[in-house]
Amino acid sequence: MQTETNSKRVAPALTRRELMRALAGATAGLALPGFGFSGRCFGAAPAAPLAPSPAAPPVDPFSLDLGFIDQRIQQTVDADKLEGIGLVLFTRDKVFYRKGFGTDTPETTHLIASATKLASCTCLMTLVDDGLISLEDPIRTFLPQFGSKRGPITIRQLMSQTHGIPANHPSIPQPGKDDTDSTMTLEKSVNEIAKDDRVQYPPGSKHHYQPAVAYHIAGRIAEVVTKEEWATLFKKRLGDPCEMAHFTYGKTRNPRIGGGAGCDLQDYTNLLQMHMGLGVFKGRRVLSEKMVNEMRADQLHGTPFTPPNGIHVASGYGLSWWFNMTEKDGTAVQTSVPGAYGPIPWINWKLGYGGFFNLQKSLAVSMQIYQDIYPPLNTLLGLPTEKIEVDMERVREQMSKAKKRKGGGGTRKKQQ
Repeated sequence: MQTETNSKRVAPALTRRELMRALAGATAGLALPGFGFSGRCFGAAPAAPLAPSPAAPPVDPFSLDLGFIDQRIQQTVDADKLEGIGLVLFTRDKVFYRKGFGTDTPETTHLIASATKLASCTCLMTLVDDGLISLEDPIRTFLPQFGSKRGPITIRQLMSQTHGIPANHPSIPQPGKDDTDSTMTLEKSVNEIAKDDRVQYPPGSKHHYQPAVAYHIAGRIAEVVTKEEWATLFKKRLGDPCEMAHFTYGKTRNPRIGGGAGCDLQDYTNLLQMHMGLGVFKGRRVLSEKMVNEMRADQLHGTPFTPPNGIHVASGYGLSWWFNMTEKDGTAVQTSVPGAYGPIPWINWKLGYGGFFNLQKSLAVSMQIYQDIYPPLNTLLGLPTEKIEVDMERVREQMSKAKKRKGGGGTRKKQQ
């Protein structure tokens, strides 16, 4: 164990995000009676009545004996279920646990699969802050090559997984294999995707998680409105402001926006701490409070919800966030963005702490550790668990329906 545009929109001369960043720096540390700068667009209401992230848990995390975490992770390593794993736990501004196990150090970089979505979505939301795009904009506003079925799909539907587009496309690279075709760009890939106008269900009619296509389209929209390639705009808008020095989508002009990034513990810690700071990282405004709240707000509003194959407990979905724990009114208490290889980033908004497992094995392995660790950890940190509910009956019902659709009654047609 080792410790340690083609769009018609024109951007304003000084963007709203830049104005908020300047104001956040100017007002950092100020506490004026009856006044608070939220980082919202002036005159706009928050996306949902969400409580702000506490500055710190009610219990001092540095006073806790977290040996049970070491033992639980080491147990999995010793059982040869994985070679190495890293875990970091932190509040809004402090790290209170950071260790590598097996072959990993805290600096080990792994591919993070769908955990990429939180970073990509956050980057895209900076474009909303700047008025370059709106969540209600249809794809065809920026990509007129899309047809009558996919063209009307909105950016919100893309990122809330309610779009109806089939799961993948051969022009999208697999994670870690982005150099197989050096001539393929994100633009060319999305042009190929646009040739197929199929949808599996009417957009907006239900939620069904898909790994790659939606984010590829959204990423190309970002390139169109900024006139910059994804790697450049991501570095400028999120990577550099959050000091994500090792976060990368690979050496490719066709990055897998929805699941192809790699990073170390510090990179993702910085991203999550920015979210916990409601858009502020080290005194710098990166994203508006309104956009942070929008991402962790319920995006489904009663739309039929399909849990992700029973791999982990989920009771709702925001923009890239799964809801793992909710209040009785549906407000997300704990959110996560797991990836297929096993990475699990999460935030407990009520307690004001977050964590990130980084490994490259399988989600089945890390999810067992996660589900064993976070209940006692939350209890130690002071979470009133009797007031938190996950609608397990709803989850089981949806899982049962999903299984019946997949198997039981006949042969499922292979997607073309």
